[in-house]
Amino acid sequence: HLISPQVQVFVDYLREQGEDICELAVERLKAMIGDQPPHLWQVELDARQADAVIERLQQGLPLTLGELRRDPHDLDGSLPCMPLSIVRDRQQIMLPADSETLRAGDRLLFCGTEQGERLLEASMNNAYTLEYLVSGEDRPRGYVFRWLDSRAGKPVASS
Repeated sequence: HLISPQVQVFVDYLREQGEDICELAVERLKAMIGDQPPHLWQVELDARQADAVIERLQQGLPLTLGELRRDPHDLDGSLPCMPLSIVRDRQQIMLPADSETLRAGDRLLFCGTEQGERLLEASMNNAYTLEYLVSGEDRPRGYVFRWLDSRAGKPVASS
């Protein structure tokens, strides 16, 4: 409750769903974080906490939960964090799927490692990293490197 009222709502959801869902959630979490202590945190998709996410969404570009959770060091893997719930327009989405499309204003409750939180925060606030997570392409940064990239493969004029 100290972290977020979402925690109690999630616990109540698990209680209502029965032991099978609870065991499945615990097994997924164990597989994700191993022996590290579980860490809970909440993030709101707003300009203060997720600047690059908001910029992307305002451009009309979609972003899924799975794309956001991708590991920038291994695009086939995910960060060590599991989304427990999303609060959107006063509605709760429990144990959201990676295919869930995110929206500005979503409040997400995660459980994972402290490193997972730091990496997720970095991804949410760096437009280059976020674009890399979505596209898989590491695009040039800065004016000079973008110009050089645009010139790549073009014949050089001789004098």
